[in-house]
Amino acid sequence: MHNNEALKNRLCEKAVAYWRMEELVVLIVSVLIFGGLLGLALYRDWSSWLAYVFITLLVLCIVGAIFGLSTIQKKYKHWSYEYDAHFFYIQEGVFTKRFLIIPFEKIQAVTLTEGILLNQFGLATIELQGIKKVYRVPALDKQVALTIQQELAELTRQKGDATDETITATHSI
Repeated sequence: MHNNEALKNRLCEKAVAYWRMEELVVLIVSVLIFGGLLGLALYRDWSSWLAYVFITLLVLCIVGAIFGLSTIQKKYKHWSYEYDAHFFYIQEGVFTKRFLIIPFEKIQAVTLTEGILLNQFGLATIELQGIKKVYRVPALDKQVALTIQQELAELTRQKGDATDETITATHSI
């Protein structure tokens, strides 16, 4: 069993810039949507309570973005992972620290995901798909993620051969 101490592998340093950009994109889209609805409510002379709802949503989006941006560095600092021949360990959390121990017997698929924004930063996310839950290791360097995916697929395949389960490794963009 692994100690509840900092794990040796960290996320890519570009994760901070990626998370900032992701937060700003969500903020811009939210402001455009709720600002447009507010403008429409005022222009069409809808009920005044509806305008107050859109103003409240705009304020909440801005406050949420400021809060999200202020916690990104801590999120990066507290995210670490590690794996050995039997388990995958994840340590995460800004306000509530979580230490996960995932046995390879429970992993059914190892997926590497690249979104448009992740790809711009040369990053990828690994997803460990269990029976009931998906565990994510976000914002890894793309080459590191590919290596981890291949190693985990092989380790889970070896465990799966012993238990006669099917293990898949997929790559999606």
